[in-house]
Amino acid sequence: MQSEFEILSALVDGEPVDPAELDRVLALPGARRTLVELADLRRTFAADRALPRPDFADRVRPTLAPPGSRSFGESGWRWAVIAAAAMVALALLLPPWLAPAPADPPPPPPDRVLRFDPDLEWTAS
Repeated sequence: MQSEFEILSALVDGEPVDPAELDRVLALPGARRTLVELADLRRTFAADRALPRPDFADRVRPTLAPPGSRSFGESGWRWAVIAAAAMVALALLLPPWLAPAPADPPPPPPDRVLRFDPDLEWTAS
């Protein structure tokens, strides 16, 4: 089920709506005012014919292009090599306290085994 005023929005946009739901929504307080506002909003946007200047697409295209689509060029390779060298240097110079800790040694074997016999050592009073 759609929310109350989404049904009115769908009606104004020309989408199919359930007549029973539309009847229920139109009986709600504020439905008439919402319907009028949605119709006015649709008329306002339909009348707006503003378009960007012709050179807009040329100026924006480099910004919107996915990173892999740009040519990598010689300077791009240079930066990739520098970044790889920096990562190797960091890995080699990693401080010991950042390295993973060695595993703890296993516990020593027991010297003696203590057994508990509830019948002999425990009495209920």
